[in-house]
Amino acid sequence: MTETINLGLSTKDGYTFDEQERAFREAVKVLRSESEYEKNQNINASGPPGKKLEVVGIFHDWGVVSGLMWCNRAIEDDSENAPDKMVLFDVCTGPHPNMKDLPSARKNTPSEEFVTTFYRIVFAITFLCYRFVGSGLAYVVHFLGLGVMSSFKIFPLLENDNDLFLSKPCPRLFYMMYPYYKLFESLLTGGMRDFKDAGMPMDLKKTPCLYLYGTKKRVQFHEDVSVKVLEREEKEGRSLSKVVAVEDAGHYLFVQKSDLCFSEVKTFLLK
Repeated sequence: MTETINLGLSTKDGYTFDEQERAFREAVKVLRSESEYEKNQNINASGPPGKKLEVVGIFHDWGVVSGLMWCNRAIEDDSENAPDKMVLFDVCTGPHPNMKDLPSARKNTPSEEFVTTFYRIVFAITFLCYRFVGSGLAYVVHFLGLGVMSSFKIFPLLENDNDLFLSKPCPRLFYMMYPYYKLFESLLTGGMRDFKDAGMPMDLKKTPCLYLYGTKKRVQFHEDVSVKVLEREEKEGRSLSKVVAVEDAGHYLFVQKSDLCFSEVKTFLLK
């Protein structure tokens, strides 16, 4: 099946999180309409209703933000294109704004906030240079920023991730940094209010989440309170939600510990 979804996206400037969210929703709509599974489940029209196709959102890094926006907006709209489960890799946003009874959790230290903010600024400026000036200046800004972060040991990832990333050629590296630009653009234009939809699903019993993250990093890319919420869900049997801290792995844990990650995801999906 081939389906083209034209949302008027501007590839030069990168995609907004709203555009990505709409693309996910349209993709699920097409999958459901073309699903042979649901059609086969309803062969006998006089019998009991068949099973619906289970839709699972699996996201990593920035995909988590737009993926959770799709999840929460589809649920709020009571859409049949909402996910049944969510799997998040190494990034987990804060709780849903309407979630009550939140557990206590640690806040990021000033040094962790500095590390997180600094690399985001470097990446956002790199994309700006690449988009509006040229790749030459983008190289200078990017590697100058990396040099500073390496010298002062303030880059969030450690050698295990950096070596893996550098071993894979990435010709569109600078273009891939557009989410950092979109983040700061939203801050300046007031669009950050839309990020309220990027929290975890409010009803984790209805839409359980599996969150896997690598522990081998200078900073973690999750809100600690969200981890506490998911841990409580598992401990008290409130939902199928679960947190898996993957030792000796970093941001690319699904490559570094692929067997463990596959096993955890498979178990979660089969519950």
